[in-house]
Amino acid sequence: MSAHWVLLLDPGTSTLAGAALSERGDGVELAAGIVVPAGSDELSLIETLRLVSRERGTKLEDAPRLVLRGGAENLPRAVIRLAAALGMHVRLLDVGATAARLIDAAPDGRVDTLDLPAGALSPRESTERRRRCDAALSLLPEISRAEISDRLGDISDGGGRGRDALGDQIRIAALNDAVRRVGEELRGRPRPAGGILLVGGSIAAAVRRKLIPLTALAPVAGVGLTHIHLEPLGVISAIGDPALADADAGAVARSAGFPLLEFAGDLLCIEEGSDELVVGVNAESEASDDGTALAISPAPGSRTQVHVARGEYTLTADLAGGSAGAAVAVGWPALTRLPALHESAADRSTAVVDAPHRLLHKAAKDQQRMTARALLGDSVRGQVVVSPGDPDSRGWEAARSAGILAVESASPETVLRARAVGVRGVIVRSLSDAEREALDASLARRVAAAVATDPFGLLILEGRHSQRAQGRIAELDGRDVTLCAEPPELQIHDGGDRRWAAAHSSGGDTIVTGGEYEGETGEWEGISVTAPDDPRGIVVIDGSPRAIPLADLQRRSA
Repeated sequence: MSAHWVLLLDPGTSTLAGAALSERGDGVELAAGIVVPAGSDELSLIETLRLVSRERGTKLEDAPRLVLRGGAENLPRAVIRLAAALGMHVRLLDVGATAARLIDAAPDGRVDTLDLPAGALSPRESTERRRRCDAALSLLPEISRAEISDRLGDISDGGGRGRDALGDQIRIAALNDAVRRVGEELRGRPRPAGGILLVGGSIAAAVRRKLIPLTALAPVAGVGLTHIHLEPLGVISAIGDPALADADAGAVARSAGFPLLEFAGDLLCIEEGSDELVVGVNAESEASDDGTALAISPAPGSRTQVHVARGEYTLTADLAGGSAGAAVAVGWPALTRLPALHESAADRSTAVVDAPHRLLHKAAKDQQRMTARALLGDSVRGQVVVSPGDPDSRGWEAARSAGILAVESASPETVLRARAVGVRGVIVRSLSDAEREALDASLARRVAAAVATDPFGLLILEGRHSQRAQGRIAELDGRDVTLCAEPPELQIHDGGDRRWAAAHSSGGDTIVTGGEYEGETGEWEGISVTAPDDPRGIVVIDGSPRAIPLADLQRRSA
């Protein structure tokens, strides 16, 4: 018998998230959830949810009973509805690429929202970005500051493309520092006494995988006992859909809230003080200093008794264990080490769901593509003239006539001169993060002053310390290309030279556009949803199945 179900969708800036909640009798459960790259086919996502649900033993009806749509504008309303339904204070934290967002909602409907660009994963403001670099450098001293800076830029620009283990470690360090930055912004404001801290997005995924400890959330948690819940799918905003009548919102929030939320564990936050502090777990007690992080590992659903004594103040609390255990934080404990990450594209050879190939973005017909870090300026098209360095006078004239200059490495002065002499676009293998910021500002000033008004684009293929695109610049000589912004990439048009296209293509219905297997093609098998917030496409390359992030895959045109 098929189950009735509710569909929740959240079209984010870089992802499309969906969840199917099945309704059986009086109960509601999460039948399936998945996060895919923005721009993915919505109908294919819905079909995938039904397939994943059936794989897990729940057959859903062909169409959902109710469809709720979220988005950033609906998130405050969703948190208000959740707080009212649960009858307690709810604080939501999400750290995004451009800003951190904190929403406080009380059961009586009062709400306070903080949008903090300085709390972003990779802030635009140079002082704040240097701070993220310092945080990562303290935990990864063997990596240069320049590489960390470039990697942070790649993470911010990449939208989940081309990930690797080092980049993920830098992301964890930056997320941890972003939480502390939000906590600093909250100083001087009243701290909630307990309640629920709802953590979404990248932070939720990191806590869920135990890459970031519960104590790292102390800067934004309430005083005393806080229940930490995770919402890694990012669909909770759909509860705030204005199409849902307020009269029905409470029932939906109560029924949908807990299936969507994963209980990570209780966090007991103790404020810093001058008196001696003694913390006891079960029958064992020990003196603790400010900044202490005490991790407890009760089984999910079990409880651990904690005793706290400071001067005349005493407290006894029962901490419930969740997926990340439970913890005690005195002040703001510092993150002292990063987890070792060694995941490769071959690590997720788990059960495969036969998801539709249409879930992937479609590659344009008769085009080859190279993923890029960023496009500054305009999308432009032209023929490529390759130069090993700064062109001579004949090289500049050839580039101006053809339209696009491609160089392995270039100074900012070379880029500015290219625009001045009438070149429509420049392709450069790499620029440091500092060079990119300086160029971005200089180009913007010239446009604002009406010194340069013709379309001009600068395509940066990769960060300064990456070697992914090394040697590929020379292959572009004479090609007809377009510099694209969404997503950042180089489209290489066939232009009638089918021998070149044939030499750079092979069999298979799926193209890998980033990461370890960039440039390879293979056969689509489906997806692995071991981690629904980070599913992998399974592609058979040279006879071996590879688990590759969906953001690094495109389906070939027929």
